[in-house]
Amino acid sequence: MFIVFEGINGSGKTKHVHNFISELKKRGKKVKLYEYPDKKGIFNKGIKSFLNKEINISPETQFLLFLADIIKDQESIKKDLDKGYWVVADRYVLTTIAFQNINYMKAKTIIESIKPIKPDLIIYLSISPELAIERIKGKKRYTRFERDEEFLLKANVRYKELYEEKFLSKWLKVETTRPFKEVSAEINKKFSITEKTE
Repeated sequence: MFIVFEGINGSGKTKHVHNFISELKKRGKKVKLYEYPDKKGIFNKGIKSFLNKEINISPETQFLLFLADIIKDQESIKKDLDKGYWVVADRYVLTTIAFQNINYMKAKTIIESIKPIKPDLIIYLSISPELAIERIKGKKRYTRFERDEEFLLKANVRYKELYEEKFLSKWLKVETTRPFKEVSAEINKKFSITEKTE
């Protein structure tokens, strides 16, 4: 199984990813995690410089840079799936469409032409940009997008469009305005991760 988690900053995505993986492991599943941007990847230096506002690059270059960071792992993901691992990704190619200010149709066309491995399910953690920004207040450092409400609003609209179109795979939308445990329980229930053994 290949499961992808998507959502804007402040949606609780990474915390839910690790909780989901923990539940899978409790059931004896073999799991491999891929996180994007890849902090140990060959494209990390350029991505980090951009996110920290050390450099400015065009929307098209941003899109291709972040996309390359994800696509580089396609062979590794395929091998993990073939070995029977549950592969979980904290962001995937949908992020490049939602976050980079490139023409929506053009971005989708590029993704489709590359033919990335299709997830079995995309879990979309939905939250309003206002609440998302409120949640991430207090961080010592902010990346380029984290305090930009207008930008997060645009990204949220893109995610909603992708969700409505069921782009690339089956989507599950989960509202994350509720307490973490409630949201986690809903996610787990969809996979019967926490069901009692008969």
